Amino acid sequence: MKSNNIALEPEKAHGAALKNWLSKGGKESLQKCHNFISNGVSCVDGRIKTSAAIQFLTKQWEPKWATANAELFRLYLSSGQIGLDVPMVVPSQLMYRDEDGHLPLDVAIRYCNVDAAVVLIEVGALDVTDFRSIRCGYYVHKLDVSRLDAFDKYASEQWISHYGSGVDFEPIRAVLTAAVMRRQISVSVASVSSVDSGDLVKAPAPRRRAMGL
Repeated sequence: MKSNNIALEPEKAHGAALKNWLSKGGKESLQKCHNFISNGVSCVDGRIKTSAAIQFLTKQWEPKWATANAELFRLYLSSGQIGLDVPMVVPSQLMYRDEDGHLPLDVAIRYCNVDAAVVLIEVGALDVTDFRSIRCGYYVHKLDVSRLDAFDKYASEQWISHYGSGVDFEPIRAVLTAAVMRRQISVSVASVSSVDSGDLVKAPAPRRRAMGL
């Protein structure tokens, strides 16, 4: 039993460092998070193994370190500590406690965390999160529209539910739409680059030598 506690200590320390960074900032906490990720240490808060995702998604980011937050969040995503298609159960009264959990982008939208949602969209979360069929407890939110229209409708509903009918969703819609456009452009560029690279590999040797390949 004692050895288990020792093994969990770095994971809990990671959770504490991230919590401290998101609430107070500070280069030391930020560096600790980077070090823990580099060393493959999981982020655990108490018994919650999805602590990193929960902390990033359910708390509004401080504007003064939003850029550093976004970079750190991307690092957690690229390292696999947060999975775009991995459901997570959030221990909060603000979420329906479905046993299967909810995908990260769904959680970000339910908590009206536009900063986290933007990062998730840019790295492809909307590609794996279909808002035409979202479970809310025993109710399944179903929409017979396109994926993007369903996302827009769902997001606006969540913002109105959270802030009231008087909320101006248009600025949020503009930010989310811009993120969707950036994702579409990056996918298109990557697709074109992949095709071009394939054509060069198939090109005759003289042509490749002439191009310095």
